[in-house]
Amino acid sequence: MPAASSHTHRTFRKAVSLADVVSWLVFLLLLVLVCLPVLFRGRALSNRSVCADNLRGIGRAMHIYANDNLEWLPQHYYEPTYRKDTVPAQHGVRWVGTMGSNKFLRITEQTSKTKSPKRSHPSRSLFLLVIRGMATPHMFICPDSGDRGDDLRNRGSDAGGPGADQAALPGKTRFDFRGYDCLSYGYQLPYARRGKPRATLDVRMPIAADKGPYYESGGEGLAGTGTVCDRRSHVDAPQAWSSQSAHEIRRISAAQWRPYNSRNHSRGEGQNVLFVDSHVEFLEKPIVGVYYDNIYTLQNSLTDPRAVLIGMVPKADQAVGPLTNTDSFIVP
Repeated sequence: MPAASSHTHRTFRKAVSLADVVSWLVFLLLLVLVCLPVLFRGRALSNRSVCADNLRGIGRAMHIYANDNLEWLPQHYYEPTYRKDTVPAQHGVRWVGTMGSNKFLRITEQTSKTKSPKRSHPSRSLFLLVIRGMATPHMFICPDSGDRGDDLRNRGSDAGGPGADQAALPGKTRFDFRGYDCLSYGYQLPYARRGKPRATLDVRMPIAADKGPYYESGGEGLAGTGTVCDRRSHVDAPQAWSSQSAHEIRRISAAQWRPYNSRNHSRGEGQNVLFVDSHVEFLEKPIVGVYYDNIYTLQNSLTDPRAVLIGMVPKADQAVGPLTNTDSFIVP
């Protein structure tokens, strides 16, 4: 049998040039640049859906609570001082800056007639759902917000002394969230005479939503407690639009509303809003509900329809609230 020809086993290897490598790298880079926005967008939409589910769960818990409390949605103890001659309505309860443990009230203390009855945060009302076992702290976190869930632990002087760390007991050793970065949602301000959170309000009335743009983290609470207070942000309501008619304001584009939306979703893309009937909608503008009310501002006129669309945001020391039963004011 003759020997196999040397050509049979001859192999040819084509060298890969530098130009080929560069071409493939450029192709892969372009592919990544095309795919990344799609992937990020998909993740954002998924997070938005989880956020909406959280709010729906909170809404169901609120109505269970209301069934046991004469249709009142969660409201912690406070003592308002109403005045009828102010617009917006004055209630006398100061709340800005009271998240976390502070010199007026600790998260380990319950409000009462003798303990800070006129200075506390609406977040305490939402925490009642945790105390009653109707919701968990992680339900109050929007995955797009960057907030961290409350681990239900007390630290430092809230736990007995420097360096201490102990599990919190909701309703016994804990009566509020740890602070601004442990709560992604705002709640209808309960302190004023009008617009109090109740299941009997107009079903179109927003009752909770992604927290708004007019408040922000105010830094550490009492030293060593690991809590975070809140404060008024630098953002203000779009008063420059007040020269336009109400019809023109309603037609302002969603892009122009972005600075006045929640910061939770893509820096102002919109907000999930929970209504009294427990349904949730994602809205690209904060004007919604009864009479196109701005959910993050207070109505400051009974006659001007622009006051409903634009409204005003009180300063940190102004104890004012909703003017009517259709005036939503979601805080923080």
